[in-house]
Amino acid sequence: VAEKPVVIAKVVKEKPAAPEKAVAEKPVVIAKVAEKPAEKKKAVAEKPVETKKAAPASGGMAKGLYMAEGLYRTPSAQQSEEASYRNVMQAWGADGLDNTGFDELALAGDFTTYGFTDFGKIARFGVPVVLRIKEDGEVRHVALRSIVDDFALLLDPASGRQIVSLDELRDSAVAVLLIYRSRFSGSADYLGINQALRQKGLLNAEPSARFSVQTRRALLLFQTLNGLRKTGVADAETMILLSRGPTNPTLNP
Repeated sequence: VAEKPVVIAKVVKEKPAAPEKAVAEKPVVIAKVAEKPAEKKKAVAEKPVETKKAAPASGGMAKGLYMAEGLYRTPSAQQSEEASYRNVMQAWGADGLDNTGFDELALAGDFTTYGFTDFGKIARFGVPVVLRIKEDGEVRHVALRSIVDDFALLLDPASGRQIVSLDELRDSAVAVLLIYRSRFSGSADYLGINQALRQKGLLNAEPSARFSVQTRRALLLFQTLNGLRKTGVADAETMILLSRGPTNPTLNP
């Protein structure tokens, strides 16, 4: 039996797979979310805080003060200022002091106060004053009622009436409070100032409610005659001396 020839099949080479075309990825579009601007809160106007005026101090002198031999007295150094203040006002003839609180005294008697440290000015003003003195480290207040020669009469709230030398008092005094009744409504009371200058023979014009050249000249002359600083205006010390009258208490009785 003839053998059939063996047929050798050709091996067909496989075509290489065609490379896949790279597909360009579409960029992912991120949608922007439009943010709404934050709404601004309307500023709420704050209501102003109402400040209540302090009620005036209750009437009457402080506890611890008492009257003895016609003087306001107290053993307390802290209350000696009030007692001395009352003793000076009593010298001015003020009424109703016992029923008036310390904070109301000046207003009740229509008084004006002026503080200074130059002890030498006391004699120039010539009226009773309150002295703040410091002795042995303790600060207290006394009223200087009068001066005779080189001695002073003090109204001491702790020990009553005392006579001391002016030199001794000058060494211990650290401040002076002058209390007086002003005849003017203020430094701008030009009519009153002109009238006072006219009465003293210093103003050669009819008094008016104006601050004139004649007013300035008269004030400069008044200040020169009384040893005051020459300012030509109605300053505090000028007003004190212009207010001085025959009914005022004096340091030289």
